[in-house]
Amino acid sequence: MGEDDKVVIDTGSGGSQVFTQEYLLEDERFFQKCRNFVYDLHSFTKHRSRNRLEGTGHEYYLGKPYFEPAQVTAILGIEIMGATVESKLHELAQKKAATYDTICASHDLAPIFELALGVSWNAVSGQSDILHH
Repeated sequence: MGEDDKVVIDTGSGGSQVFTQEYLLEDERFFQKCRNFVYDLHSFTKHRSRNRLEGTGHEYYLGKPYFEPAQVTAILGIEIMGATVESKLHELAQKKAATYDTICASHDLAPIFELALGVSWNAVSGQSDILHH
């Protein structure tokens, strides 16, 4: 596979994640789904966003309507800050459980997924009119 067959997503702090174009092109709306997901995490208090997130049936809201099962597996395997997304999520869950606190979609999950997916809240916060299409 040549360099032209890969897409590099900036994950911030000098890191990046490489996806194959073939993987991303299997779902041409992948980046739109990432933006939708981040928007909904930040907008959890809005009824429609909360319903979409809770409708995934996943403890971290990964799944349809945002991502297919293979994409969820790939996302959980993305390395950020020296660990996989999955391990960061488990670490967060343990930390919250130890303090009898709940995980907040907007304050706890969104920053992890923004970093992993290369989606900035600042870039999508004012675009509610074009999201979820």
